[in-house]
Amino acid sequence: MNMYEKGFPFMVKVKKDETVHICQCGHSQNPPYCDGSHSAHSVGEPLNYAAKNDETLYVCGCGKTDNAPMCDGSHNR
Repeated sequence: MNMYEKGFPFMVKVKKDETVHICQCGHSQNPPYCDGSHSAHSVGEPLNYAAKNDETLYVCGCGKTDNAPMCDGSHNR
C-alpha cells in the first residue's frame, strides 16, 4: 500500500528529545516512517523530526496536503 492511500493522517506519538524519521517520498513500506525507499526514487529525503516536548504528529496519509509531510486537513475537502 502506498503511504497516501490511507486517506487520513497517521498519528505519530513522540517523546521529548526523541527523533523520528518521517517519509517524504511516499514509497516507504512502513509508513509514515522512512525505510530508505527514497534511495531508489528521485524524490524526498526523510524529515528528521526532533521533538522538543511529548507530542503527537499528524502525518499526511492522503497526499493532498500543502504542508508535506504534515497533515493540513486537506483530506476533509
